[in-house]
Amino acid sequence: MNSNNGTNSGPRRTKIGGQALMEGIMMRGLDCYSVAVRRPDGGIELEVKPDKHLARWYSRVPFVRGIFNFVSTLVLGYTCLMRSAEISGALDEEEPANAGEESGGVEFAPPAAAASEGADGEGETAVPPAAAPAEEGAGQPAPLHTAAPAAEKKEEKGLGAGFSVAVSVLAVFLALTLFMVLPTAIVGGLGKLVELGRWRTPLEGLVKLCIFLGYMALVSRMKEIRRMFEYHGAEHKTIACYEHGEALTVENIRRHRRFHPRCGTSFLLIVILVSILVSSFVSWQSLWLRMALKVLLLPLVMGISYEIIKYAGGHDNLLTKVLSAPGLWLQRLTVKEPDDSMIEVAVAAMEAVIPQNGEDDRW
Repeated sequence: MNSNNGTNSGPRRTKIGGQALMEGIMMRGLDCYSVAVRRPDGGIELEVKPDKHLARWYSRVPFVRGIFNFVSTLVLGYTCLMRSAEISGALDEEEPANAGEESGGVEFAPPAAAASEGADGEGETAVPPAAAPAEEGAGQPAPLHTAAPAAEKKEEKGLGAGFSVAVSVLAVFLALTLFMVLPTAIVGGLGKLVELGRWRTPLEGLVKLCIFLGYMALVSRMKEIRRMFEYHGAEHKTIACYEHGEALTVENIRRHRRFHPRCGTSFLLIVILVSILVSSFVSWQSLWLRMALKVLLLPLVMGISYEIIKYAGGHDNLLTKVLSAPGLWLQRLTVKEPDDSMIEVAVAAMEAVIPQNGEDDRW
């Protein structure tokens, strides 16, 4: 499955991207995505599934695909985040099937096997050897937990899906309030005390940037979030290694930088900068009208921002260096140096989405 031969044919710009998870990494390829998670027993759980979003009509329409891609990434990212949390903590209360044996090294289904299971477009979970069920009559102890009835599983799945949607909606609402409504309200209130004139929009943008940077700085101090940011670094370094045509080994990957121009953090910063520019054309006559118009213009802002980061990720020139510089700087908060075990997880996720023809994923 790995198309790299260890030779360096020069830097490349690929369509493969990823996202850090709790104790794992999600990678998106041309037609599928993978989730690799470090299990409590030290092994790696790998799941590969088709990515139907990339085949939709809107994925090829400039300035329209941005908002759809953002929503798709938000939903898929949250789903994978919950799945990674489930896998990383699923074995805390039950003994592994091979608890009586010594666990050595990393265990996961080879990417080629995972791809063959999903060859018909309906990718399935790649089950690690350690998780394989014991044969009947093999003298194994009875399982600690019995399977839930189908009706209960269906009900739990429905509740889980509803909870995911509710959390996603709440997250979007809080983001809109924090980064769009609050700056306008602060500047509007200040404008009643001091005459701001044409400085209102720049000041609003400054307040928005301060809130965003302060939020990132605060969450990066949380132990769990910092560990996820380390997985973020493993994801970036692994993609960079692949883009340089090198074999995906821990030694090769560790040499690469943890910063990458095609990053979600950079995208968010570009969204804020573009929103400041677009907001300069919105009237201040009514604060409520201004807030409403900014929300309505959000799809346009997302569309423009997506095209900017897509161009920056696919080209290497002076313009893209300028466009990428603020995001690369911000990644010092959200992308940390990983350890070798995190890089191993990134390699497992990466190898599962590399196309058979390594040239297919070039921009």
